[in-house]
Amino acid sequence: MPYDVKNYPKCIKLCLEQDRLLSLNAEETTSVSMGEIGGSLAAEVREMMVSAVAGTADVWLPLLRYKTSTLDLLNNEEDAQILLGLFRASRNDYPSIAVLKFQTATLIKLNEDLNEQGSSTNSKYWSENAVREELQVIASLASAHMTKSHEVWDQWIKWEVERLDGRVDSGAGGDEDRQAAISRIDELFLTRIRQPHSNFAATNDTYSPFVSKYFPPDEYEDKLVLAIRIREHPIKQLMWREGNPKRVREQLEQRAVAGGLVEWKQYLAWELKAKKPQFKLIIAVYEKALECAARERWRTLYDTLTEENETMKAALSLAEQNLYDLWDEYLSYQLKFSSEGDRQQLLINAKRATRSIPEHAPAWCFYMRVAERETTREGASDTEMEGDIDSVPDIYLRALATNLLQSKPEQLPALALTRASWSRRRCFVEEEGETVVDQDQMANVIQIVEEALSYVKATEGGDPKMRLEGFLSTFYRGLNLNENALETLQTATKFYKTSYLAWLNYIDTLVVEKQVVEARRVFKDASQRKGIDWPEAIWERWLTFEYQFGTLDDIDHAITATKEFKAKEEARRKKVWEESYAKAQASSFLATEAVSAVNAVAQLPAGDIGLPSRVEDANDTMEVDSAAQIARSEIHADRVAKRKRSDDGALAESPAAKKARANEPTHDAPEKSQVENMPGSLNDNAEAAPALKRDRESTTVLVSVLPKSTTENDVRKLFKDCGEIREIQIKNLPNELVASVEFMDKESIAPALTRDKKRIHGAEVTVVVGWRSTLYVTNFREGMDDSEMRALFDEDAAQAALSLHGHETEPGLKMTVLISDPGRKKERTDAAPRELRVTGVVKSVTKAELEKLFSPYGALKDVRLIPAMNNNQTAFIEYESEESAQRGLALNNHLLKNRRLAVTMADVKPNRASQPPGARAEASGRSIRIRNLPDDTKEPLLQQALEKITSVVRVHVLPASDEAIVELETMADAGRLLLEHPTLEFGGKTVTLSEERGPSGSVASRGRGRGRGTFGLSHTRHQGERSVGASVSGSGTSDPDTLMMPPPPPPSRLPPVSAESSQPEPEPEPERESGAGGRGRGRGRGRGRGRPGIGMASSSSTTRSKTANKVNAAEKSTVASSSSSSTAPTATTAGAPPASGSGSKLRTQDDFRKMLGM
Repeated sequence: MPYDVKNYPKCIKLCLEQDRLLSLNAEETTSVSMGEIGGSLAAEVREMMVSAVAGTADVWLPLLRYKTSTLDLLNNEEDAQILLGLFRASRNDYPSIAVLKFQTATLIKLNEDLNEQGSSTNSKYWSENAVREELQVIASLASAHMTKSHEVWDQWIKWEVERLDGRVDSGAGGDEDRQAAISRIDELFLTRIRQPHSNFAATNDTYSPFVSKYFPPDEYEDKLVLAIRIREHPIKQLMWREGNPKRVREQLEQRAVAGGLVEWKQYLAWELKAKKPQFKLIIAVYEKALECAARERWRTLYDTLTEENETMKAALSLAEQNLYDLWDEYLSYQLKFSSEGDRQQLLINAKRATRSIPEHAPAWCFYMRVAERETTREGASDTEMEGDIDSVPDIYLRALATNLLQSKPEQLPALALTRASWSRRRCFVEEEGETVVDQDQMANVIQIVEEALSYVKATEGGDPKMRLEGFLSTFYRGLNLNENALETLQTATKFYKTSYLAWLNYIDTLVVEKQVVEARRVFKDASQRKGIDWPEAIWERWLTFEYQFGTLDDIDHAITATKEFKAKEEARRKKVWEESYAKAQASSFLATEAVSAVNAVAQLPAGDIGLPSRVEDANDTMEVDSAAQIARSEIHADRVAKRKRSDDGALAESPAAKKARANEPTHDAPEKSQVENMPGSLNDNAEAAPALKRDRESTTVLVSVLPKSTTENDVRKLFKDCGEIREIQIKNLPNELVASVEFMDKESIAPALTRDKKRIHGAEVTVVVGWRSTLYVTNFREGMDDSEMRALFDEDAAQAALSLHGHETEPGLKMTVLISDPGRKKERTDAAPRELRVTGVVKSVTKAELEKLFSPYGALKDVRLIPAMNNNQTAFIEYESEESAQRGLALNNHLLKNRRLAVTMADVKPNRASQPPGARAEASGRSIRIRNLPDDTKEPLLQQALEKITSVVRVHVLPASDEAIVELETMADAGRLLLEHPTLEFGGKTVTLSEERGPSGSVASRGRGRGRGTFGLSHTRHQGERSVGASVSGSGTSDPDTLMMPPPPPPSRLPPVSAESSQPEPEPEPERESGAGGRGRGRGRGRGRGRPGIGMASSSSTTRSKTANKVNAAEKSTVASSSSSSTAPTATTAGAPPASGSGSKLRTQDDFRKMLGM
């Protein structure tokens, strides 16, 4: 099929190989490279492809290069037309910057060749004016690429300026022609300046000498000033910052160009969420994202040729779905926001979509609707209605001609109904005040729907929604052809025998036609049919029917019959689910046994199982396999026998005998924990692991397709008779509401699964076991956040998502994706104690040096180095076995390059109790508090969101509140975050950030001095007592808690100072703006000059006067009150705010700016 893009990669690859062989055998080689371009065979296949479907730059560039090299473009008019046609077609598919750049260079070279040759039969195609017209179109398309458009525009302007220079130097043409060329180039420059692009500086550097050379000196300044004014708006657009956190448009595009579709989607989402969305910029981003999505699909198709497995199939399916979704979103957005002048472009884009994804029926449906709207709108010209716009019947026939939609029962009905509805709207015509039926259109409707029905019923399962049958029966009834409507619905019950919807549609039509007896018969027939997908709906409707039309006997019979049917159906469902669950558990158990057997064989010496010590030839290899299989069989049989003996003994013995034997050692029966272990655990060995404390995967069911109004009580009511419920969680996903129900034990799962297909608020829900729906994912790219992970897994079920196992999130890093099983925790590389964490590694230490240092203690599996702050690195050393990791701990405190290494197990959490004095207070000083968090905030997700802005040490969400404490790396980070982001968007809510308050005032008011005083406090004692100065912060020589200063004397002890005895006081030293005044006086002073923190109000008015009696006690002395012995003493300076513990002044933005040096 020429419209199936999946057929072309293999054909192109085969043709490339054939062209290469032909070129080797040919006596003369052509100028065309036989690499990715290929020869005539590959070009023919590519040309066939682009004539049917849209191609990306991977297809168009080799084809255009081949055609340019082989066609006689200067002398053959047909060849020139072919090349120009290919140029325009490639621009219409996807305006890739690579294709546009190639076309620009080719057109300019053809014009230059034409000038050198002098005359040609194709002069009209490659003349200056003809080339200029093509370049204008190309440059207009390239302008959408803000960071890459200069690659096209630079070629064009260089060609224009060189043409002008040559004309001036040679004196060719008159003054009028030269002046027209100067004006044209000047306007070209101004047009370019109006466009947002990343190299404005280069544009200015080119424009300035042009103005200087070709314009009078008195116009130079005016021209450049005008250019500067013109570029203000595009520069503002280019550097526009918006979002939370802030993002710059230019940086987002650069990131998307260097990345892939994920980055383009993020850029597009940023544009769509802008306060004032820019329609043209959004359209440009959509176009570039579409080109990227199409390119990823094509390259994935090529990759499947070399590696066709489930992973590649899943990747191809994801790439195709991404392209479908993006086209649907693009067309819907353009339909919603386009103006009257953009209608023609919407029609063009709809047609482009059918070329790009002809296998996607929604694209054809959209194209038909747009075409019908354009042909029927007021003001449409006859030319538009007859020639330029394809008719709906023609579009429908083209869609069927692709032969891609007939086998898609989920898409074909929508396509057929779109076409049939077009004819239906023309079926009923008003003539002289009466409605007349157009027989031709009526026949068209019936023929289209019946033909589509034949395609749908030819596929397995058909269309469960029965959209075509519903449309056709309603159409028949509108024509008073009731018998035809009943026949259509009765035929549907014969094809969809187990669909409750088919039966109810048929019954409802019988009731409308007042065929009560026939409806009752159908009710009885449908109610006792086996395998109906939702029999409860039929039973309930039957009762309602009898209440409306039946006698008392009919009602009693319906009630009795439905009760019997319901009991049988519930028993059948329970049996089916128990069997399927047991089968799944048995399958998992057998897989576990196989893994355990392999491990047991691997640990046995070769001689114990009869294996040769070396494998020297193929025969020995066969013997190894045979012996290994025998060993596995023997081990498995021995285990089964042990279990059987244990089970038989348990049945034969009395409870007393069992109790007596409980403490006796035995080699025949397995331990209790082993017998009770759930199948699926990897601990089913001779020495069983202890039972899991909480096995969420094996005791949880997942409930999906919930109504939006579902509450926890609704879910609890549904499962109330299944067992004791431990926890219910309801999650509101983007497309649906789901719930997880965790029970206390595994025995509750089987009855819980019988609730599948039950209804909550009238909606049918789906219940599945959770242990096959939870994934264990590790070894992904560092820095990958929750949104990226969800985008990677969101579209697939757990089983389908296993195809991502081995997916490279970055080159060389393959992700691990497995079904989660708590019993296999010890088999996980990140959970077993076989990895060491090494800190204190200097930057100069290499990976090879660490491997050499740690390899003597055991076989290494991996060594990773992670850069840290300052001159440090953190290393993770992973061994093949736990024993090797334990031996590797001997290198703790080892001296490597004059630095002591700290070696611990990687999964051991740091001991906070061993932190040095003052560390806790110092951590509070670089912490912030976040308020108004969503109720279900998770610490890892909050940390991921914050790490996009700054480095985060840890996050602690306070229980039973909407607040969290966030510890950052430095105080500067805390100040910067509070200054730049007082609020953030998280989880759909606006959260507020504020400074965290420590036990002794504002935590950020703690500096780095070495004074011994309390934090943030300073006071002066009365004369005759020692003056104690407090460093604003800092840990002294001892624990700060033991160095709290005694409180100042109460006011009653201060001697009165009369105004007459007061003497002039000396000029005091100016206070420091941010805290206490440096060194204290006397023996109690600190050893450091306390460095003030940020944001603390002055808490001391201590002066350097040498005599205390010169201080005016009424104005300068500190008023203090002593605390009780159980609390820390506090002090307040007259004229200053109280200490933080009693409401000290908060930091201001000026304080933060000073801290940051702003």
